Amino acid sequence: MNSENALPLRFNPPLGWPTPSEEWLVGHLGWEPPVGWIPRQGLIAAPPGWAFWTKNETAWSPLAEAVRAAAWKSFWIGAALFVGGIVITLVGASTGGPFFVFWGAVLWGAIQMIRAGIGLGRTDTRVMDQVRTVSASNKEELDRIAYQQHVSSVQVPPMSLDDFVSMREAMSWSEASSSHSVAHSSGQWLPLQAPASNAKKPRAKLLLWLSVAVVGIGLTAAVVATAVSIGTNADSDESQPRLNAAEFDWYYVADDDPALSRCSDEDGCWAWRIVSPADCLATVTLGFSTSPTSEIEHTFERDVKLDSSEDTSVVVGARLAQGYDYGYILDVQC
Repeated sequence: MNSENALPLRFNPPLGWPTPSEEWLVGHLGWEPPVGWIPRQGLIAAPPGWAFWTKNETAWSPLAEAVRAAAWKSFWIGAALFVGGIVITLVGASTGGPFFVFWGAVLWGAIQMIRAGIGLGRTDTRVMDQVRTVSASNKEELDRIAYQQHVSSVQVPPMSLDDFVSMREAMSWSEASSSHSVAHSSGQWLPLQAPASNAKKPRAKLLLWLSVAVVGIGLTAAVVATAVSIGTNADSDESQPRLNAAEFDWYYVADDDPALSRCSDEDGCWAWRIVSPADCLATVTLGFSTSPTSEIEHTFERDVKLDSSEDTSVVVGARLAQGYDYGYILDVQC
């Protein structure tokens, strides 16, 4: 049975060379003879740079499509992780509270997409690597089967395996080699084991579903966190009063006020107490000037937790307002 049309590569013999047997082709696909090599005595070596193999598009195309499909699958898995990591991170950031940055998903997804893009550009190289690997495995298996047949059929001591293989190589280039059929169970070029891309299919499917699961769980967690955050903020907004400066009163502390015991500035401290009608976390705006009648020349803010049950102290080191003689509480916002 002639299987030449089923092979992904066609052998292109140099001028004057015979056509090798189908069995030789099955076991040598993609093999590049060294410079000056001839299959038998009396032949002329191939010119330098001779292309010994050309693609058989009918058989090559399905292999290339399988490689491209695996690369695209890897690309989309990477894209799902990359986009999912960014989306989950942005949703988490929008809650206003602590959130986790999915650097692993973003970086691994980006790397996966880049690798897949490179793989798409090297489709022919990957197919050729697969063809050569499978062809070498086929040759080893065919040699083993033929040698077993030789050992069981001869009456005299059998040839060594190396000598037998060398004899088979020479016979493959004999004048009768064109009618020599392939000693293979199906008479076709078939991998003894699945190509690498097929062997990785279960893993690719697993990675695909894992990436979908990770993105789904992450998005669900982000949505729940957002809802909880919105609810918490709403409760907080309802319980926390909206107060302005007109609803507060303040005064300077006396020299013996306990609040001054917290002063750690060797130049002394400014200190006030705020009378608050409610408990809240307030932003207090402080202002300073060089005289009681001059305009405010320096301001800064300080966050203070106000307590309605007692007057809350605000203590500021003198170095923060150095050069000013008068200090005021300008605004209090809860």
